[in-house]
Amino acid sequence: MSSSKEVTVRNKTKAIGAIGLGSVAAGALLIGAFVAVAKGNTSAAFVGTPIGGFLFYVCWLVGWRATIRLRPEGIVIENCIVRLMVPWRLGRQFVVSSGIKLRLLDGRMLSPWAFQGSLGAQLNGYSAFKPIRDRLQEESDKIVLSAPVGAASAEYRWRLQLPDLWIPLTFIGVSEAVVALAYLLS
Repeated sequence: MSSSKEVTVRNKTKAIGAIGLGSVAAGALLIGAFVAVAKGNTSAAFVGTPIGGFLFYVCWLVGWRATIRLRPEGIVIENCIVRLMVPWRLGRQFVVSSGIKLRLLDGRMLSPWAFQGSLGAQLNGYSAFKPIRDRLQEESDKIVLSAPVGAASAEYRWRLQLPDLWIPLTFIGVSEAVVALAYLLS
């Protein structure tokens, strides 16, 4: 893997599970909307689809959005709607302690949502997390050694953001159009 580019690490099992759950919930609400149209209750049909879109978006945020990104300027931890930018000079030690955490030089521990611990992982000694931690550490070292000099001037940033709002809006728009079509055809 090239060390000059961004390295993105996400918990694929968690991502697939969360997106699958969101898809099932949204699909169930869409099916409910069709049943409501068939029974003549159009108000319930048009309310259920936006709720399904919102549920899918929340599951996508929790599952797919939660990542650790290693960039030339530092480590980006994306936790649902919170994004942390940690420059390399503040620390880059990844540890396995109730999940994978980033230990800063001042002693603070940052917890990416992508790799939170669970009872099953704890009983297994977090064995699945150790190779991920090792990969993060190895890629971090590569990036730091090859990073341009100016990249060290990045600052620690914390911000709230609602990423990719096109996802729920598209889902809701398509769902509403399908329900409207079902209503017109009934």
